[in-house]
This record gives sequence, structure tokens and C-alpha cells, in this order.
Amino acid sequence: MLVDMSTNEIIKRARISSEVVCRKVKSYGEKYKDIFILIGCFCNTIMPVNMKDLAYILCSSEGPVSIRQNMEEEVTVSIDMIHKSLHTEQAFPVYTQTAELDNEIKGILRSLYENGYIYKEHFTNEIYFLHPIYTYASKSLHENLG
Repeated sequence: MLVDMSTNEIIKRARISSEVVCRKVKSYGEKYKDIFILIGCFCNTIMPVNMKDLAYILCSSEGPVSIRQNMEEEVTVSIDMIHKSLHTEQAFPVYTQTAELDNEIKGILRSLYENGYIYKEHFTNEIYFLHPIYTYASKSLHENLG
């Protein structure tokens, strides 16, 4: 982690290119690479992704993740410049399941954190890349999938 590094080690790490990052991420395996790419699709150094959202994105359940109950609409009726509005309650989606990250994905996220690629904000439970080069490397890996 960067806190434990000397100034020279931090400068050396900052100078690495995105190609080196791509090679290093690939060396950890396909699942590691896939999670790295996925994180790059949903966050960067400024916009984070919430861990709960990430769990739903990675959810392997084939059932519906949410349903709308008591769906009702607002109806407006207009007759000769007289507007009458009929309003009924609109329910928010109710989640039918709670998605959780499996232990393998948690381990990969922990490794990404320990290697300095991502940061997890403990109060908001959001993650983001620590450096723009990691975001670029993720996009590069994604473009080279074919």
C-alpha cells in the first residue's frame, strides 16, 4: 500500500506505463482481469461504484433482482381548460433478493486494493481507481478482448 512505501518507491510506481499495468493484471489470471475491466466500466478516479451496485452487476442469479409492486400512474385529465389530476401512490422497486459478492471476487477486490489499483471508501462503501493510468489500462484491456 502507498502509505507504507518510500518516496522513491512511490515515484517509481507512478512512472509505470499502462502497458505494464495491462501485462501485470493479465498475469494474475482471467477472473482478475475481468474484474479489473468491469471496475473500469463503472468507475474511474473521480466517479466511484458502490459495492452494493457491484454485487448486483456481478450477481449470477437468473431470477429477477427487483419487482415493482402496486405500480400505479398519475393521470391528468384536461377538459376545456379545466385540469383535473388524479394522483395515486407510486411504489419504489422492492428488491426480491440481496446480492452479495462471492469470496473469490472479494479476494480479487482485496488484492486490487492491496496492490494500490483501487481505493475503498469505508463510510460510503464505494470503490474507485487510484490513478488515471489504471482507468486507461482497464479500458485498453476491454478494447483488446476480441
